[in-house]
Amino acid sequence: MTKIAVEKILPIGIVPRMNFASRPALTAILLALTSFSLFSVGDTAIKALSVHYDTVTIAFYIGTMIVGLTLLLTPFMGGVRRIITLPDRKFHILRGCVLTLQFYLMIYAFSVMSLAKAYALLFAAPLITVLLAWLMLKEKPGPVQTVLIAIGFAGVLLILRPG
Repeated sequence: MTKIAVEKILPIGIVPRMNFASRPALTAILLALTSFSLFSVGDTAIKALSVHYDTVTIAFYIGTMIVGLTLLLTPFMGGVRRIITLPDRKFHILRGCVLTLQFYLMIYAFSVMSLAKAYALLFAAPLITVLLAWLMLKEKPGPVQTVLIAIGFAGVLLILRPG
């Protein structure tokens, strides 16, 4: 249907124009929704795969795909030399090790508990981040943040119903 045909059906000014370059907020929202949806699809796939494969096997194949995609995208990120030469390599290696452990534990959690409970724990991450920032970085949360953290943890406990 051409623009003229659409304008005959809809009054001028109502025709939706999807120019993403001129609407960065809309683009960001759509990309975020797509990304979060893909996370859910991936986590559901991990749960389904865990019936047939162990955690290490699932992590290996997902990791292999991530490395492959990264290598394909390397030319667009400035090449291998730019990616490998990092100013603070020790920190990046430590962070990579922590993320690898986190990835493995996440896959294990999805395989042994319901996705709803695993996601309840996953959504507690920002609450834990505030507490770690307080302990490690001396970023003390204000009174309102402290109350909200307590409410957030209570919500997680309500979902999980331990004991």
